[in-house]
Amino acid sequence: MTFKQLRILSVLFSLCIFMHNTFAAENFSQKDLNGVTHSIAGEKGKWIIMNYWATWCPPCLKEIPELIKFHEKHKNTDAIVWGINIEKIPRATLDSFLKKLNIPYPIFVSPMVNFTYFEPLRSLPVTYFISPEGNLFKSHVGKLTLESLEKTIQGKTTSN
Repeated sequence: MTFKQLRILSVLFSLCIFMHNTFAAENFSQKDLNGVTHSIAGEKGKWIIMNYWATWCPPCLKEIPELIKFHEKHKNTDAIVWGINIEKIPRATLDSFLKKLNIPYPIFVSPMVNFTYFEPLRSLPVTYFISPEGNLFKSHVGKLTLESLEKTIQGKTTSN
């Protein structure tokens, strides 16, 4: 197989994953680091803020305190945060990092380094807003603030 053929197959594979997952938000189900299974279908009625991040990513580290504030404010009412780490690092290293930051929301490890559940990974951090109905509402690349999170769930931003 030539390099060109491999490249075409790679693009087609990426498109298949993207197309399947874009329309299958409600099918997401995964165990967090504590072994608890979480699913989009199980959280209907709440916004899910699905944030992909890494320990080496400066904007991710600046964003985490904002996500913590948002999660603590909304977790018992209308929204939750899920953090998805994209690194292949030792579990003890990740646990130590999480303990230091005292992250209260569920943390998952992504099964694929170069892909999110919805599409190929473009940059970090990347966040997906899942509506209370279980649909992908919006994606955002880059650091979010508490204010921007609040505006999105209040419907003051448009989907992209």
